[in-house]
Amino acid sequence: MRICLVPARYRLRVGLRTIEDVGTARMSAGIANVQIDPDFASVMGFQVSETQRGRSSLEFDYRIVAHPLGATADRLPPAPALHKPKPITVR
Repeated sequence: MRICLVPARYRLRVGLRTIEDVGTARMSAGIANVQIDPDFASVMGFQVSETQRGRSSLEFDYRIVAHPLGATADRLPPAPALHKPKPITVR
């Protein structure tokens, strides 16, 4: 699995159905086994490892975004149209 870590200010905002898990993990000697929230652990999990024989020991933040089981790629329904309020005249 390829992991792409994206700072919060650069997140993609889309109207697709998704579930998320965020957290912090610790890498030791270049490998981290990320503990997933128990609600998601039965359907996903991952290991992070450094490339080029890296041996770092550090903490990192992660964000997992997944489509719910059985979800289609349909976008969420459009929001109802907002109506501009009529101006109020003060006398």
